[in-house]
Amino acid sequence: MALEGFAINGGAALALAGDIVVVGDDDFIQVAEVKLGMAAPNNLAWLCARYSPATVLQIVLVGDRIYGRRMVELGLAYESVSSDQVLARATELANQLAHYPAGAAAALKRETLRIAGLDDVDGWFENVGAPAVANMPTGLMK
Repeated sequence: MALEGFAINGGAALALAGDIVVVGDDDFIQVAEVKLGMAAPNNLAWLCARYSPATVLQIVLVGDRIYGRRMVELGLAYESVSSDQVLARATELANQLAHYPAGAAAALKRETLRIAGLDDVDGWFENVGAPAVANMPTGLMK
């Protein structure tokens, strides 16, 4: 996945769903629902399924922009490159993966998710999203 520019709140959920994300050094994600007093169910689902609670809390409690190199440090992105090279690098990686034996990547992903107990993608959103919304203080939800 190529992340050019920015992905904020709902857009961040799409970026967080990517298995291999190439981002620009000057590009960012931002999970800022906390600043609006809102839950972030889709972002929480992806974050909690893939990252440690410490990483998730750094992202969702502060709500600041997380730029390319920091995304790589946190494990949110595979690589950060010059912002004008994002699409070229993502295309290069896609071409590399396309030359691997058919089905190899899909099989490895399925097995990885199975071993990690994350093979029920629909359950991620049911288990993470609904309680997040239900537990928000009522005065904050609009």
